[in-house]
Amino acid sequence: MKFQNLMASTGEWLRGEGPHHQVVVSSRVRLARNLRNRAFPGWAKKAERTMILELIKPRVEELPEMQEPRKASAGGTAFN
Repeated sequence: MKFQNLMASTGEWLRGEGPHHQVVVSSRVRLARNLRNRAFPGWAKKAERTMILELIKPRVEELPEMQEPRKASAGGTAFN
């Protein structure tokens, strides 16, 4: 949900009205960086996002979770 949408349709608690107006909602946002010296996707230009994709794609494709499932034998699901 975007913050602008939240602010446009505020609940009683945010307007300070209603039976639960004393309830406080707290949240925290954390940005973590896995690629040193690279912009976050929302800030990177398309060329940099494309370059990052080309950089990480081979490694991601090697992950067991990204392998195509094999045909199941004897009623079970098998993975490569």
